[in-house]
Amino acid sequence: KRRAGRMFQDDAWFPHLSVAQNVAFGLRRLERAERARRVEEMLALVGLAHAANSYPHEISGGQQQRVALARALAPSPDLLLLDEPFSNLDVDTRERLAFEVREILKTTGHTAILVTHNQAEAFAIADRIGVMASGRIAQWDTPYNLHHHPTDDFVRDFIRREALVEQREQVFARGR
Repeated sequence: KRRAGRMFQDDAWFPHLSVAQNVAFGLRRLERAERARRVEEMLALVGLAHAANSYPHEISGGQQQRVALARALAPSPDLLLLDEPFSNLDVDTRERLAFEVREILKTTGHTAILVTHNQAEAFAIADRIGVMASGRIAQWDTPYNLHHHPTDDFVRDFIRREALVEQREQVFARGR
């Protein structure tokens, strides 16, 4: 009865079903024609209409996550829960997909809650971010305010530490 879609890091695929059949799985209550229309619409939204007849093992990890998003959005949920949806992807795919998911959510007008340990993902997708410390929300704010107006030392240090790690990774990637 809760109208919440879910997208996890390791989405539960039905390996014997095609991409289209996986998306259609949550639409069993719709009439066949409406279900087919909705699946087509969702696959077009995530840019995978061409893969409708493919099977999960035949598409890339990034494509699998876009199909998982299509499946989560297909029943038109009131809320979408994204639980570490990109953590099993390579860095380039993760970054690209985070921006794609943000655009899709903005286009469809869906509200989503993203749970992640990856600050870059949170900043790429979210309008508002909650920084947790010892099981409580230390600051709930915009990405800009988290960077420029942290409410306490923990938030400031957390944001800075991640920024320094990202800078080091970029330097090492360039071979300097």
